Amino acid sequence: MIWGNIMKLRSTSILILVIVTGMFIVSAYAWNQLPEGSQIPIRFDLNGNPTSYGGKAMGLLFIPIIAVILTVLYIIIPLVEPRARHLQLSQQAYSATLVTTIAFLAIIHVAMTAIALEMSVDINMIIYLSLGIVLIVVGNFMSKTRSTFFFGIRTPWTLTSELSWYKTHRLGSRLFVIHGIGFIISGLVSSSALLIFLVVSMIVTTIVLLYYSYLVWKDDPEKLIDS
Repeated sequence: MIWGNIMKLRSTSILILVIVTGMFIVSAYAWNQLPEGSQIPIRFDLNGNPTSYGGKAMGLLFIPIIAVILTVLYIIIPLVEPRARHLQLSQQAYSATLVTTIAFLAIIHVAMTAIALEMSVDINMIIYLSLGIVLIVVGNFMSKTRSTFFFGIRTPWTLTSELSWYKTHRLGSRLFVIHGIGFIISGLVSSSALLIFLVVSMIVTTIVLLYYSYLVWKDDPEKLIDS
C-alpha cells in the first residue's frame, strides 16, 4: 500500500513537472519575443480589460514560480502530515486536486502570455471556464478524502470529528460542483452579473460549510474534546 502511494506520488510529480516545465518554456519564448521594458497585463476587470501591468519578470515568471511552490508543498506535505495514513487514503483526491490546480495555472499563464504577445484572447472566458472545471474536479474528489491537517476543509470541528469531516465534505462536494457549473455558464455567456453572484455565493458557501461543520460536530458523540 505504502509503495503504491509512493509510486502514485512520483507519477503525479512527473506529470506536474512536465506542465511546469512547459510553462517556463512558454515564458522563455515570450521573453525573447518581447522588447526590454515591455509592460505585461497582469490584472483584468470584469470585461477583460487590463487594469494593472508588470514587467517581464512579473508577467512571465510569477505564475510558473507559484506552480513550483505548490509542487514543492505537494511533495513536502506527506512528510509532515500528522495523519499520514489518512493522507495516503486520500491520495487520489490529493493528487487530482493539485494536478488540476497546476493545469489551471498553466492555462491562465499561456493566455496571459498570448495577450502580452498581442494575440486576441478572451481572458475572462478562459478563466471562468477553467475555474469551473477546477471546482467540478475538486468537488467530485472532495467527498473521498479523510481528515488531514493540510488537505481538505479544515475547521476545528472537522479535525476533531470524523462525522463532521465526512458530512461537511459531502455537502462541500455538491456545492463546489454546482458553483463549477455556474462559472462555466458565466464564461460561455459572458455574464458579469452572474460572475458577481457566484463570487458572493462562494463566500456564503464558505460560511455555510464552516457553520455546518460545527453543527455536525456538536451532535457527534464520538467527537474529540480537549480536556
